[in-house]
Amino acid sequence: MRCPYCAEEVKDEAVVCKHCHSELFVVRPLLEKVNALNARLAELDEAAPSAVVQAPSHARHTSGRHHGPALTILESLALTYIGLVVAHFLIIIVHPESKELNLHVASMAIPFLFGLLCRESENSNLIYELFAGMAVAGAAIFSMSAVVGYVDHRPVLPKDALELREHAIYGASIAFGFLTGVIARHMLIAIYAPSSKPNIVIEWIARFIVEQFTDGKPKFTLKAIRSLVSSVLGFGSAIISIIAGLWEFLK
Repeated sequence: MRCPYCAEEVKDEAVVCKHCHSELFVVRPLLEKVNALNARLAELDEAAPSAVVQAPSHARHTSGRHHGPALTILESLALTYIGLVVAHFLIIIVHPESKELNLHVASMAIPFLFGLLCRESENSNLIYELFAGMAVAGAAIFSMSAVVGYVDHRPVLPKDALELREHAIYGASIAFGFLTGVIARHMLIAIYAPSSKPNIVIEWIARFIVEQFTDGKPKFTLKAIRSLVSSVLGFGSAIISIIAGLWEFLK
């Protein structure tokens, strides 16, 4: 080993340095420990590149914006379609004595429920969800008309402009009900997970308002404007869905 005092080589068994005559029996155990630690660190450094740490499979799938119970948009649309058709069949065909109002309420509540459970996808911008709601509304209304047409021997497609308008208003109730549920989910996520990424459209509108109308006033924060925009969009969508759904009873 090397003497820590004079840096000359001495035998490992030596208790006194033959060059500087310093005593080594105290420092030698410490030097042995240091050498052992250095060797261990060298082994770990060599093994580090080959050590790959992988997160558990369940942990790898929990990142992102999936907060709480959630369905993909395809699952949400499929369940909305099934729920609407089943509700129509039960209320109109199986229990025709039921009030038609029950069908209209179900046609607002079912899309809202599955819109609320719909998690945000990469294409999510509210417009995408609105068109998706329109698509499922059209499919559901066509299926409902097909069932009624088969039972009552009536044409499946609207026979005149009045019936076409009724179908369009009914479809708007379904589509905006689904959109209301989607916006409500964004609002809940913003409350319980404030660090989550906001919706594209809501963020764009909020930033536009902040840049154009707030004049840098500290009370108008981006977070507050974003919350206001979400509330206005959600409230407006809900009003459209309710008015469209109850149109026959309001006119």
